[in-house]
Amino acid sequence: MMEQIYSIDEILSAVDEIQNKKKVKKNKVFPNPSLNKDYSEVPKHTLRLIREAKKCGADRIELYTEDYAKGYSNNKEKAIAPYIEVAKIANELGLEINAGHDLSLENLEYFAKEIPNLKEVSIGHALISDSIYLGLENTIQMYKRLL
Repeated sequence: MMEQIYSIDEILSAVDEIQNKKKVKKNKVFPNPSLNKDYSEVPKHTLRLIREAKKCGADRIELYTEDYAKGYSNNKEKAIAPYIEVAKIANELGLEINAGHDLSLENLEYFAKEIPNLKEVSIGHALISDSIYLGLENTIQMYKRLL
């Protein structure tokens, strides 16, 4: 059996349909009006997915960090800005944060320092790649020092 892959729009459409059937109030996720802020750095679909994750009972979200990693060497402050905004939203909702994809010895320390409530990072690919040249035990210790 082949796995079905859905686009963000299809997922959000399904969520809308479920919500309309249950007649869920729009403000249920943000009971505190001060949390209804304008997060201009965060794409609307991302903000919505975070809210939906909370509604579904999730206790964590995972940040896909490829864009951060690509932009890090050019302008690390600009590269991390949207991730900080997403982290603020997640924290306001009581969600913990995982992150991963292209995090490395070069960019991990800054990311971990700037993202509040970061609980877990996926660094397996970079760790194994680095260990080919640096040795596994040494590489593990290098990553641990960054966190």
